[in-house]
Amino acid sequence: MGKHLKSILIVLGIFILVIFVVDKLVLQPPNSTKISYSAFLGKVNEDQVKKVVVSGTEVAGEYVGPGADKFTTTLPQGDHTAIDLMSKHKVDITNESAGSTPILGWIMQFIPFILMALLLIFILRQ
Repeated sequence: MGKHLKSILIVLGIFILVIFVVDKLVLQPPNSTKISYSAFLGKVNEDQVKKVVVSGTEVAGEYVGPGADKFTTTLPQGDHTAIDLMSKHKVDITNESAGSTPILGWIMQFIPFILMALLLIFILRQ
């Protein structure tokens, strides 16, 4: 195996590891489970939902009780039934704008690519 091929394989391995770490630790909400819309409505009807954050059609929330688990679901486009139902069952609702992505989010998405480029430049200059 040539010196450059070995270096490139090491860089690719590190790149894949960095992508995995960023994806699992930074981009995904911790300890949340994906539930169906109908299961979400059932939990709201049973007064088991404490609070939610609505961002466009994406909903991230927390159940009632000690050690409350977190969940995510997707609302159907243009459906206001869930909002009305949550208001009726006194769920704490927070709305976030889905149209604007914070600059920190963009930076976090590009960090793996920047690290990969810097590492590749460093290895190839040796």
